[in-house]
Amino acid sequence: MNLTKITQEEYAVVEEKETVDLKINNTNKTTVDALLSLCEKWLVDTEKLFNRYGNQGSEYMYAGARMRIGKSHLSYTVEDIHTFSIYFSELKTHKLFSACGQFISALINNHYNKTKTKEIYEIVTSHLNQKLNFIGQKNNGANITVLGDVKDHCGLNMKKGTITVQGDCEDLLGVCMKGGRISVENTGIEVGMHMKGGKIEIRGICKGLSDLILDGLIYHNGKWNHIEHHFSDSY
Repeated sequence: MNLTKITQEEYAVVEEKETVDLKINNTNKTTVDALLSLCEKWLVDTEKLFNRYGNQGSEYMYAGARMRIGKSHLSYTVEDIHTFSIYFSELKTHKLFSACGQFISALINNHYNKTKTKEIYEIVTSHLNQKLNFIGQKNNGANITVLGDVKDHCGLNMKKGTITVQGDCEDLLGVCMKGGRISVENTGIEVGMHMKGGKIEIRGICKGLSDLILDGLIYHNGKWNHIEHHFSDSY
């Protein structure tokens, strides 16, 4: 299987669908509607990739989100991203809804790479029945705060910046992390797989570190744990 043979046709534009009637105050309703439409189209693209490649297509799913956002030439703000994170639950019936963390990450990275803003990107997940994967994927300097829980692969391939999760992360926190800082309450297994740098802070329960950590710092309840010792057997 050659994953490089992915054409733009696989990101084909789907027919426009009616956007939900959002009641949004102090933000650009038109912009948030446009973001919802982009995300909906991306979900259709993503389903095609997932059906063809399964989990091996996750990198291309993220690339597809970046391409969708870039080609739209849409101008949006930190506040628009925050509002979008509240209202995009309208798309929750899609079977790959949990992958929308990639779309949010692409929105953040696209905006941050252009603006280098020091504002905090605040993402709301506490209202969602399905937790999101890939929040903070490829973060290159943005400061992200998540109000609620996240699923797997938080901070995947992160290089710089911060991700503060005011809630729990399930498994595979900080996979392939190279720099920056991630802070969470509780987390599951395989923390720091292929981690090469950066810092992870766990304020509550950690069910287990990966055996494949290469470098970096991991703190549990304020105590530094050297990666060569992988916490104690009680985790």
